[in-house]
Amino acid sequence: MKPLRMTMEAFGSYASPKTIDFTVPKQNIFLITGETGSGKSMIFDALVFALYGEASSEQYKKSGFELQSQLLDNKQPIVTLEFEHAPGEVYTVIRKGRYVRNDKKGMPKKETGSVELIDPDGVSYPDQKEVDRKIAELVGLDKSQFMQVAMIAQGEFVQLLRTKSDERKETFRKLFGTKIYLDMTDELKSRFTSKNARIREIKSGFMTHASALRYPDDITDKERIDEIAGRIRSAASADKVTDTDLERFASFMEPLCSELEEKFASAAEEMKKLSALRDAKRDAYKNAEALIKSFDSLDKAREQLAACEAEKESIEKFKSLAADITAAYEINSAYMLYAQSAKAAADVRNGLKKCGEDLPILTAGCEAAASAESSAKQSADRAAVEAARITEQADAALRIFKKLEEAGKEVSFRHGLLKKAETAAADAEKDCADHAEHIKELRAKEKELEKNVTELPRYEKNDSDLASAETVLAETRAAGREAARLEKEASDAGVKYEAAEKKCAKAEAEYTARHDAFIHNQAGFIALEFLKDSTMPCPVCGSTEHPKIAVLPEDAADLKKEDIDRLEAEMKACQAEKTRLSNEKNAKDAELALRREQFSAGLEKLNTLLSKLFRSVEGGLSLKDAEKKITDMRSLLDAKLTALRGDSQQLEAVRKELSDADEKGRKLDEKSRRLTAAAASAKTDYEKACSTRDALGQGLAYSTAEEASSAKDKVSAVQKETAEAHVLALSALEKARTAKDNCSALINKYTAELPEKEAAENEKLSAYNAVMTEKGLTEEKWQSITSQHERSEAEKLTAAVSEFSSRLSRAQTAAEIAEAQTEGKTRPDAEKLKAEYDEAERSLAAVTGRHGALSSMLSADRIIMEAVVPGTEERKELIRSCRAAEKLYARLKGSKLDIETYVQRWHLEQTLVSANKRFLEMTGNELELHIADEDYLEYADKRSAHGLQIMAYSTFTGKQREVSTLSGGETFMAALSLALGIGDRISSRSAASLPNILFIDEGFGSLSAHARTQAVNILKRLAGGKKLIGLISHVTELQKSIDDKLIVTRTERGSDAVWSE
Repeated sequence: MKPLRMTMEAFGSYASPKTIDFTVPKQNIFLITGETGSGKSMIFDALVFALYGEASSEQYKKSGFELQSQLLDNKQPIVTLEFEHAPGEVYTVIRKGRYVRNDKKGMPKKETGSVELIDPDGVSYPDQKEVDRKIAELVGLDKSQFMQVAMIAQGEFVQLLRTKSDERKETFRKLFGTKIYLDMTDELKSRFTSKNARIREIKSGFMTHASALRYPDDITDKERIDEIAGRIRSAASADKVTDTDLERFASFMEPLCSELEEKFASAAEEMKKLSALRDAKRDAYKNAEALIKSFDSLDKAREQLAACEAEKESIEKFKSLAADITAAYEINSAYMLYAQSAKAAADVRNGLKKCGEDLPILTAGCEAAASAESSAKQSADRAAVEAARITEQADAALRIFKKLEEAGKEVSFRHGLLKKAETAAADAEKDCADHAEHIKELRAKEKELEKNVTELPRYEKNDSDLASAETVLAETRAAGREAARLEKEASDAGVKYEAAEKKCAKAEAEYTARHDAFIHNQAGFIALEFLKDSTMPCPVCGSTEHPKIAVLPEDAADLKKEDIDRLEAEMKACQAEKTRLSNEKNAKDAELALRREQFSAGLEKLNTLLSKLFRSVEGGLSLKDAEKKITDMRSLLDAKLTALRGDSQQLEAVRKELSDADEKGRKLDEKSRRLTAAAASAKTDYEKACSTRDALGQGLAYSTAEEASSAKDKVSAVQKETAEAHVLALSALEKARTAKDNCSALINKYTAELPEKEAAENEKLSAYNAVMTEKGLTEEKWQSITSQHERSEAEKLTAAVSEFSSRLSRAQTAAEIAEAQTEGKTRPDAEKLKAEYDEAERSLAAVTGRHGALSSMLSADRIIMEAVVPGTEERKELIRSCRAAEKLYARLKGSKLDIETYVQRWHLEQTLVSANKRFLEMTGNELELHIADEDYLEYADKRSAHGLQIMAYSTFTGKQREVSTLSGGETFMAALSLALGIGDRISSRSAASLPNILFIDEGFGSLSAHARTQAVNILKRLAGGKKLIGLISHVTELQKSIDDKLIVTRTERGSDAVWSE
């Protein structure tokens, strides 16, 4: 796949349509250059968006709204890409992104995107899924793979070199597609874990069942059940429960439940018989209790009848007193109504008399208030007329004074503008003169800097040579330090070996002596056994007769086989330690010799490099002298380079400033003319404002605004005072009229009500006299009763009489019922019947308890039986498959490397073969990238390194070192080589036609001039084939090395990109 042309419109910083023709470069390598933020990387974003519908970032997915240009409203982002799949086969893809536009109401509305693919025959593919599938088929890569093959982005492969092993493994998983091995391992682990958890769950269930198992003490085979269930129940964990116990537990559950069923049935039959006996005893006892209660009721009723007979006389007196109290309070009610009517008639007569006396006085007051209100109204009207006149006059004056104030401000404002305009015109004239003088100074400065900058290439060459010497110095110094360290370690190893050798000789001597003594006295040891048992056959001849038994010497009595074995073990441990220390000492000696040889070779190479740099050095310098020479030259060279590079940057700035000087001078002249004219216009405006202010001050009635305001305030105060006096007079008139009218209304009201009140008074008096006659009580008598007794006392007396009647009736009824129930009967023996009933109840409770216990046991044990008996075969199959999954998972996980790491390591080895072809050339055959060797992995812990650690190998020293120790330039070259190697690896694994374009985004700024030249040469050779390479960078020196340049700029209208001529 080779891009031919690409057009961007409303895409990111490219607002206007912009077409980039990739067929323009005469060579297959070109430079995309421009300031930071100008839109260089957006070109690759557009290419990726056209193919995959997303921008190039893997971290921040941009597929539409984020890509819409902020410089245009309501415009859809569009990218059109023409690419060649094979010679003569040109495809065109037109992809439109999602965007936001305003609807008819001005509200934001989201619109969807679309894509269209046109094949070489002009056939269009409008369906998005079909287009995406076809593009993936043509390109042969998904987006992530395309990003690795077609773009070396800023810092990504440097990060891959320096990242932790776990993160590098995740990156390789995406690059080499090894996730299937991780998934396979995880799936096996998941299966093993889940099956093992299920087995533990089953065993935990058996432990629970064993704890819940219940049975009576008289159950058959109880000891065997106790033993098996006890082992399961008391196991430390589910894993400690054996499969044999599980099966034995399941096997005895059915017989146990059958026996429990038989015992349960027997207990139920016995419980039925005892229940019938208990019911009969209970009924006899309950009947006896009822007859005893009847005898007790009869005795109680007779006692109550005797008591009622004693109370009969006092109850009759209560009846008479209750009737008199009730009658007295009825007469009292009639009397209270009469008293209320008499008081109402008296109140009306008194009110009528008082109103007749007040009316003449109120009439005279009303007439006086009317006269006062008329006088106050006339005064208020006169004050209002005068206030209106004075207010109008004062307001007119105040308006003029306001205009005078504004005119004064305008004069001051115009005067200030005039002064500023005159000052600005003078400053602009001075700027023109200063600008002309500054141009002369810049011309002189340009000539001086041009002379200095001519020396920069020579000093940069010296810098590159000195950097090589510094690298060799660092490696030689490291070899020297390592040799010193190894010399001490070798000496220490020798001392340890000598001590171990002495210790081993001592242990061997002690063991040999004790062992020989033990063997020599074996007959004595055997004789000791014969003395204990004379019938024991001889282990040598087999005889049971021992005529002459060997005698064990006294000094050998403490010899034991255990001591001999212990001494032998100690001797072998000393021998092993001696062998280990010997190997360690030999290894240290060999490594020391190697490091000394490397130090000598490095010092020799360093002297050779210094002879080229310093003519006065002929070789033979010590490391310290060489280091001082390099340090001194580095200090002088850095200072000189800093000064020359500063002059170079200053020269560019001076030239840029001179190129803009003519335009700036023209603008200054134009500004001077414009400001002079503005000063003249400001003077005219100032004079006009002064004339307007003077004309307004003619013919004013007041001398000041304060005087006008004071006159207005005084007349307003007089008007307010007279108006308030009129309001008060009017209020007084209204109150007088209201009082007079109210008095007249009351006279009319009392005159109308008096006859009715007097008639009511006479009627209530007649009613009162009638009630006294009816009740037969005089006024003195009923008033005496009400004073001595409360009304509620009658109710209490009546209630007492009623309660007595009710009590007498209940006692009579109870006596009749009890006599009928006990007629012809005697009292039963309740205690005897209760004892018989309790005995029957206890017998039933005992059987019921046993029945309930058996029922509970049977119910629980049936549940356990139903849980454990059916799944026997299932458990066996589960255990078999769990062990198989565990074994296979262990094989894939590995003891050192898991299968995914093994596959990734193989891909990485193939990748580094391709990467090192470039890296060796860029570093002058000094450095390669290797996978960490076994020594490093042993030191760094294999399990943590995962076998994917990338190291830098020095062909000069023959040693590996971590890539973090590389310089900035070496790191970039390593990252570039690794990126190209990964691209080759991915290309070799894909059967499709891969992209014939590669973008490299930044990184060249960290390289020295020599390294940068080497990197560009490699990229040119890489581009010598069919691949088109685009370097994205703002490094100035690259523009001299590459002819074809796409220059990107950023303006207020957005980004623009043009090919240099």
